[in-house]
Amino acid sequence: MDAREFVRLVNEMLEAMDQHLSAARPDRDGFLVSSTDGFLFVFAPEPERVTSTSVRHWLATTDAPADRLVLFSPEAVPTPTREEVVRRGGTVVDGRQFVNLVRQLGIESPIVPPSRPSADLGAHFLPTAERLEGIMGRAQSWSESGVPALSLRFYRQAAALKPEYLPARIGVARSLSALGLWAEAETAWEEVLVLQPGDVDSRLGRAATLGALGRTDEEIGAYRLLVEEFPDLGAPRAGLLAALIESERWPEARAEAEVMARAAPSDPHLRFLYGLAVERGGDPTGAALEFASARALGLTPPQEAAIRESVGRSIRLRRARREAPPTPRPSVPADRRDETASTSGEPHPRRKRKLSSSS
Repeated sequence: MDAREFVRLVNEMLEAMDQHLSAARPDRDGFLVSSTDGFLFVFAPEPERVTSTSVRHWLATTDAPADRLVLFSPEAVPTPTREEVVRRGGTVVDGRQFVNLVRQLGIESPIVPPSRPSADLGAHFLPTAERLEGIMGRAQSWSESGVPALSLRFYRQAAALKPEYLPARIGVARSLSALGLWAEAETAWEEVLVLQPGDVDSRLGRAATLGALGRTDEEIGAYRLLVEEFPDLGAPRAGLLAALIESERWPEARAEAEVMARAAPSDPHLRFLYGLAVERGGDPTGAALEFASARALGLTPPQEAAIRESVGRSIRLRRARREAPPTPRPSVPADRRDETASTSGEPHPRRKRKLSSSS
């Protein structure tokens, strides 16, 4: 593969994504690009050369945490390397996904097979409304594809283009949550709620984030407030019940489950959760009856196992968080505050920085 052509492709991809760079350098197995929001993008032109050792080397020589590593390659990354990246919480965008990304951005390169012209281009000369629509389309497509590291890129790009655009702000918060970046997700949800304080979905998102941060009392309080304000909505009650079960507040969970079971007696998922609460409350006979009712209503063995595993995993995580020190809110060093402003929509002073195949 022509190194200079690959470098040109990488530069055009970064520019089309309005990526703000804090550092960029060639590496023995690819090109490393650090962003000002802490992500490490690695572009590997020859993925067969990339190994688990390469991944460990990249993380050891940069400040990026493993869950912010995103590995790009035009060809398929070897399975052991992919597993190493995913095991550490990182993301792999290779092969067809990489080609789709390049095509979405409207970039022409001999590295990527040509396709039919598309109106969804990344060119900066497009009218703002049309460009915003294209960026949001990319963000949503990557979100639906289960690649939040990329959906976050585009949702942030859309929010910079139009800071008051609520769907972009919500997309940022959801992508951060999907990546497990909970402290930043909480800040993002708070920004959304400043724009639209009464948005129920955003309040639910923030409540779930509080739970993920180990702030259980605040999480349960947020759900209870939503239940009081919107008694006919199922999502706040479901969130409250899950939080009570996962935090092992069994008497409260049982009382809430009884309310939900009466409101939706034919919901097998709720009846099974009610059974868990009854079981942990010391009534195995009553729990067995609830489990049998849930199965009669259509709950399958795999679904039952998934619920038990999900609840058990959440309980273990909450126990671990209770024993761990509190998670600090994200802060921006003084010498980088000018780089991380995301609301101006103006070109970033480092945006034109280019990679070089010989640097």
